[in-house]
Formats: sequence, structure tokens, C-alpha cells
Amino acid sequence: MSLTNRNGANKARVFKSALGIGQEETNVLRAALLDAAKTERLHFMREDQYGKHYAIVFELSYGKRRAFVRSLWTIKTSSDIAHFVSAFVVSDKRAQPKAKDDD
Repeated sequence: MSLTNRNGANKARVFKSALGIGQEETNVLRAALLDAAKTERLHFMREDQYGKHYAIVFELSYGKRRAFVRSLWTIKTSSDIAHFVSAFVVSDKRAQPKAKDDD
């Protein structure tokens, strides 16, 4: 969530613009991601040598703003624990990922 991080600055700008969530509010995003992992539908995306990859899409409200967030998770082959990979704001039109279990 750093605006100065070379790899994450664009995502940080989008979260700040769409939801008003910046570096000072990362605890809000973290709590929302963990809650979504417990309550929202898990979309299986694929399996490869690293493990099984999933996406979770949820609507996040902060202040008077709302946006859809897609979070990506991996369960490594040697584990049964989901590891957070990334999250980004998506439009409501493409919020639900198209995956094998959605056919």
C-alpha cells in the first residue's frame, strides 16, 4: 500500500482513489480481506506445481465509498493453509472471476 513502492504504487493509488484507503488504513483492508476469506465464495482458478489458486471477490465499503475487490490466494501443495497473494479493485462488471467451477 505504498505509493513509493515500484511494484505496488499503482494498486495503492487505485485503493486510495476508489475507497480512500491509503497506507494509514491498511488495517481496514487487512480486516476486510480476512473477513471475506471466511464469509465469501471461493473461486477455484487453477492448480499448478505451486498449489491451488483461488480468487475471492467482495464488496468493500469504507466511509461513503464502495468498490469491488478481488483477492487472490494460494494453498501450497505441501500445505492446507491459504496464503494471501494480492488484491486489487475491480469493476462490478468483471468482479466475478471466470473459473473452472463457474462453468
